[in-house]
Amino acid sequence: TLKLSIIMRTPSNRQEFTKEWLQYILNEYENKIRPNAKVVVNTFYVGDACKPGEGFSAVLTKINIEATLLDCVSIVDAVEDPSNGQQITYNLVVKLRPQDPFEIEMNNHLGLNIKEYKIYSSIMAELNNFQAEKAGNEFRINIPKLIYGKQTDDEFVLVMENLKEFGYDLKAMTEGLNLTESKNALEQIARLHAVSYVYNIQYNILQKFPCMNINKILSAALLGSSSAINMALGLLKTRPEMNTMLDKLDSAKHHIENNIKQVLNNLPENKMYVLNHGDFWINNLLLKHTIQNEDDDSTTCDVQLIDWQLSHWGSPAFDLHYFFGSCITPEQRQQYSEQLLQHYHQVFTAVTIRLGAPVPDWTYTKFKQEFDRLALFGFFKSLWFSSLLSEMSKKGRNMNQNTSTNPFLWKIKSALAKIIMPIFFKPSVSEFTMKRLICPMINELISGENPEFTERYLAVLQDADERGLFDVPRS
Repeated sequence: TLKLSIIMRTPSNRQEFTKEWLQYILNEYENKIRPNAKVVVNTFYVGDACKPGEGFSAVLTKINIEATLLDCVSIVDAVEDPSNGQQITYNLVVKLRPQDPFEIEMNNHLGLNIKEYKIYSSIMAELNNFQAEKAGNEFRINIPKLIYGKQTDDEFVLVMENLKEFGYDLKAMTEGLNLTESKNALEQIARLHAVSYVYNIQYNILQKFPCMNINKILSAALLGSSSAINMALGLLKTRPEMNTMLDKLDSAKHHIENNIKQVLNNLPENKMYVLNHGDFWINNLLLKHTIQNEDDDSTTCDVQLIDWQLSHWGSPAFDLHYFFGSCITPEQRQQYSEQLLQHYHQVFTAVTIRLGAPVPDWTYTKFKQEFDRLALFGFFKSLWFSSLLSEMSKKGRNMNQNTSTNPFLWKIKSALAKIIMPIFFKPSVSEFTMKRLICPMINELISGENPEFTERYLAVLQDADERGLFDVPRS
């Protein structure tokens, strides 16, 4: 029993992956399909799941496994006579919790691990089974297949199929999605929103899965709004040609801060809520292009949604603003935003009708009003994405690399994190921290050493100004 518990123990980093643990999780997976199946791992390779600049905070590892799959009564049979088995390759991605104690406590405070575990282990299966029964699997929501998962106070792991081995890949952040890719991505998110909306009528998602409550996500979304505006003001002060925008934003600063807090803290009573992905940005979309017609090189694009830690129940506009702020360039947004919003609304409406529960009075005009109501949320998401784009591309590294620390020092940091993290979410403390974080970014913006970052940041500000987000209503 002791030996089995050691084998079952979830690894905390890639150095702890063993043949015995991999064999254990693969047998757990195969036994759900065929009870007498046994897997014997022959060899395995461990490597990086992400290219430099792709990952963010989680520990993502690629594992390729060569194994023998047998149909037998006991594992002893498999070891003694593996020649009768089927040779099989498993291409997997393993997601572990972050290595840094402060990130771990942040995840615990926001409930990020439980959210993602529930999505992969139960919620998405229920939603897809629901739409399959109602509409013959016409509106399936695409996510990687879960091979094994575990989530406790001390352990977290998700083992999924590695879709990159099947031709899926990420699009470059600086390039943005093209029109076809954008429509396919929005179709997937519209399916998620529509299926969850109809499912909720019958089953009540928040009662079944209270971890999907939006409150903590909203509190995190409000962090640093003042610092973000100060960062924008710092840049505009160095641009004499933008003095008009500078004066307007400076005058509107307190109005914007109060408005975003009011919008996010005062949710409408007649709410049309859905399950949000919550982190619907370009690095969480795996794309696969397939040639549809060799004569004209036309292609289709399949989209898989990954990284569900920020999933929550709320307005569909949250996901949409995240998309427009991070998946397409400011130029594409100006050119295609109305067309893309109409496409999303058409898909959403068609799915709810097909599932037998159209949303009452959810015309495109009403939908657009809800989208515009959360425009400031989208503005801040666009600003922070521009900053993230700079940070990841400038450093050209995975932000999910393992960090080796002395066990004693790690325990000290962990104890400190448990004390500090609840304090961090107090407004005064979080604003102070954000100011420290953005100072290097302000200097980079002003210096012009990263022109792409600066131009994208300015484009976000100009777009927001043109949409009237810096206008203060006259009393």
